[in-house]
Amino acid sequence: MNVSPSWRHLAATTAVLALVACGDDSNSNSAAQKDANRAAEQVTAQTKGGGTPAAVSRGEQLYRDAERIANVGRDLEARQTYERALAAFKSDNDRSGEGKTLIAMGSLDRAMGQGERGRQVLRDADALYASLNNPKGRAETAFALGELERAQFNNEPSRTAFDNAANLFRAAADWGGEARALIGRADVERRLAHILSAQRSAARAGAIYTVLRETQNANLARRTRSEEHTSE
Repeated sequence: MNVSPSWRHLAATTAVLALVACGDDSNSNSAAQKDANRAAEQVTAQTKGGGTPAAVSRGEQLYRDAERIANVGRDLEARQTYERALAAFKSDNDRSGEGKTLIAMGSLDRAMGQGERGRQVLRDADALYASLNNPKGRAETAFALGELERAQFNNEPSRTAFDNAANLFRAAADWGGEARALIGRADVERRLAHILSAQRSAARAGAIYTVLRETQNANLARRTRSEEHTSE
């Protein structure tokens, strides 16, 4: 199997990147350093896979229309358009399209302050992806639920959802997704005054982003971890 030069570079620099993400070598941060090292090792052990873009259908066009409408703040119209997209995907028996539309609807409900409606929509999305045995879809659903609960300051449910999302992203070998969930978890753990846990979450996210060469996100993770230090 041919391995790209960039991937060989990632594998060769794993140990160094993990240390960069962890920062200092104090005893209080030894657990975070171990987690970051492990994260980097796990990321570089994976190979990159390809994907096939979904065919454009009526459901897909409606979904894109709803995204565009939501982006300009016309929430009610966007919600109605997502409902039309969902109906079109169901008519085409496009389960993947149904799932992503449900997640988008749940996220929009969060923005509209419709927490309970959003939770129900996301429960439907999780059930759909579970029936498809799709951990990536379930991970995105759990992440959206974590965001919803965080927006409503339901910190313990939010932490649980982000933790579930991180585990599911890891199972799907989606390291960027795992790092996103870990950043969310770190923020909620800070709210709960679980400072060491928050530092470990941010350190692991930083290690992943560094290995993936996502510099902006790696800096975000480091800033998040610095904020946890100041909260001690």
